[in-house]
Amino acid sequence: MGAYAGGPIETRRLFLPLTSVLIYAGGMGLNDWADREIDAEERPERPIPSGQLSAGEAFRVSTGLIGAGVLVAGLLDGARGFRRAAVLAATVAAYDTVAKDTPAGAWVMAACRSLNVLLGAGSCHALAPALTIGAHTVAVTELSKAEVHGAEASLPAGVRIAVGAVAAAATVTGRSHDKPVLTVLGRAGAAVSAYRYLAKAIPPLNRAIDEPTGTRIRAAVRANLGALIPLQAALIARTGNLIPAAVVAALEPAQQQVIRRMRGDTT
Repeated sequence: MGAYAGGPIETRRLFLPLTSVLIYAGGMGLNDWADREIDAEERPERPIPSGQLSAGEAFRVSTGLIGAGVLVAGLLDGARGFRRAAVLAATVAAYDTVAKDTPAGAWVMAACRSLNVLLGAGSCHALAPALTIGAHTVAVTELSKAEVHGAEASLPAGVRIAVGAVAAAATVTGRSHDKPVLTVLGRAGAAVSAYRYLAKAIPPLNRAIDEPTGTRIRAAVRANLGALIPLQAALIARTGNLIPAAVVAALEPAQQQVIRRMRGDTT
């Protein structure tokens, strides 16, 4: 998404999602390493407290994946890619080990998502889409803090407002295509994908508002994490690159299968 939003496209940048996958996977492992004592009480089925993996092994694997992601970025996009990936990796590590349980936690997570978009971009044209992704992330991260014990209905209600604002931003922000026809088609495609984003994100939030238990909020968190796919498709379509937007949108069925196999454990 960052590559298309930043434009013009450089082919090697289209392989930078490999960097994202490595850093993201390493960050998830580092998150479990940092939470191992809390998880021993609240989620003993996780790999470290259950004994499937030692804390030392988890740390080494996680930091190795993150380091590999930074190196791959350097190979694909030179010093520029290396620097951006290093900043992203440092932000991921800061979230997992320091910021997550502080008032700044949601904002640091949003910075991770926004920096991930900018990793693929070659210009400041991707800043607005990156901030749109960041806004979605702030809302979902705040919601995820209540996925164990539940919350007041005002929390999912606030997230619902934020989701509506993000959908609106996805249709109007970002770089347009140079050709007027593709600009119009791109805006139409963005509107369709933004509608899909709302259709995926809003119903679970409505249910969480009616009954703000941990179970309902976990379901809303999963749905809103999944809603990133149509949101990214909308932001790509907005640039007039309709085929890549359609390819991203087509990933949703596979992602639905992954979500069905998850057991309520998303953060």
